[in-house]
Amino acid sequence: MSNQPIAEVIESCSTHIRAQCWQLEISPPLGSIVKIAGQPPSFALVCQINTQSLDPGRRPIAYAKTEDELRREQPQIFELLKTEFDALLLGHREGNNIIPVLPPQPPRIHSFIHLAEPEQVRELTAPPEYLRRLLSALPSGADELIVTCTRQFLKAHPDKNDFLLAVGKELAFLLADDYERLKSILRRISS
Repeated sequence: MSNQPIAEVIESCSTHIRAQCWQLEISPPLGSIVKIAGQPPSFALVCQINTQSLDPGRRPIAYAKTEDELRREQPQIFELLKTEFDALLLGHREGNNIIPVLPPQPPRIHSFIHLAEPEQVRELTAPPEYLRRLLSALPSGADELIVTCTRQFLKAHPDKNDFLLAVGKELAFLLADDYERLKSILRRISS
């Protein structure tokens, strides 16, 4: 995995960040973990990605042409677009450990953002503390993001069954009063 930065922070608060990607439509995958450079380094979950006009007063319009045709005939159009993503802060590095606690200070504006390494993802998600954070921070869209990010995190865990078991137990505890919701989430994670 490349250790090259892919984006930088353009908005920051104590619970989440917004970042602008350096290349149009090249963003971290939805549900992936990113590392935000700083003191301390922070880790966040990508929960929203969008591509839009650089000028908030101008919207892109349809040209009835393929992307290749537009790039040949009107390449300037692509210079007027940007790709951004929102990410929910999940933890930070403290000494040699990554802890699932919000960082003491929000990441700084213009901090560089990298994709997290698989070892960092494993360390941050080993006890599935991220599930409680998602359910409380994103009550309306949490289920879809839980399914997406857990499927992403599986790639970083060598013992997939142990990880899925821990996720299932944590979700059963958190969603004890909503069996149908729990069953739906677990079914989609394992499909």
